[in-house]
Amino acid sequence: MILKDLATISPVYRERIKKVKQVDSKIIKITKLFQNPNIILSSGKYIQEILFLGEINEHTKIQIYCSCPSFNFEFAHILNDNNCLLYPEKFKLAINKTPRKKNKYSVLTGCKHCISSAQYIQRKIDQIQNIFYKNFKER
Repeated sequence: MILKDLATISPVYRERIKKVKQVDSKIIKITKLFQNPNIILSSGKYIQEILFLGEINEHTKIQIYCSCPSFNFEFAHILNDNNCLLYPEKFKLAINKTPRKKNKYSVLTGCKHCISSAQYIQRKIDQIQNIFYKNFKER
């Protein structure tokens, strides 16, 4: 999965467009994880993380995480199957214990919080790149 794909709402989830627009994502921290850019965001009471597996741009492969129940119930399965789930070890137990209300369309995407976060990053990508490279450039 790439950032651009996560930021685009799949037609099978078009009923969620309004809900995604209601989510207010904000960056909490920009860090390095596994030597890659990791952006931690907040949307209300939930936390999202987007790990870029290379440079920060909309065509770089990413792995994602969200602390909301919908992410765990609907999206963790398909993301894990496609190596796009950040922290899969956290979800192994949760996936086995939670209801198996899976993403019935098998669409590789995330919850409304992840989609909103991806859209936010797309809008601010130049600023985020500058902050990351200013703070984490090899010294």
